[in-house]
Amino acid sequence: PIDLMGGGMTSSDIKNGNFDCKKAALIFARGTGEPGNMGYVVGPGLGSSLKKAMNGDVLLQGADYSNIWMFANADFNLANFSGGGAKEMVTVVQTVMKKCPDTKIVLGGYSQGAMQVHQALASLGPDAAKIAAAVTFGDPY
Repeated sequence: PIDLMGGGMTSSDIKNGNFDCKKAALIFARGTGEPGNMGYVVGPGLGSSLKKAMNGDVLLQGADYSNIWMFANADFNLANFSGGGAKEMVTVVQTVMKKCPDTKIVLGGYSQGAMQVHQALASLGPDAAKIAAAVTFGDPY
């Protein structure tokens, strides 16, 4: 669905836990200040393209996190930034891995969301090797 008030997309195929397994799952973290949980710059188009390429056999889940304007603080250090999006992504990945071990998981993120992808992969430990792909856009790392 499209969030007409904020212009962003929200997709929550996985988070409620009541989903059927599909060939692939895209877990996406939106960029700074973007509305919805998929944003509007990259997430919706990436999700739509993946669904089209896979005949709709894809779960879409946006990472719900506070995507704050992180550079407002002069003491900000990119290396020390930790956002809630990474924790959210890890939780969703583990949910899919447990329920649907054959589903190919793709992590994606734009801008601040790209940082969440890096942190999620680091937090997954050995399970990171089970991620089929990770794609980042406007990656500040």
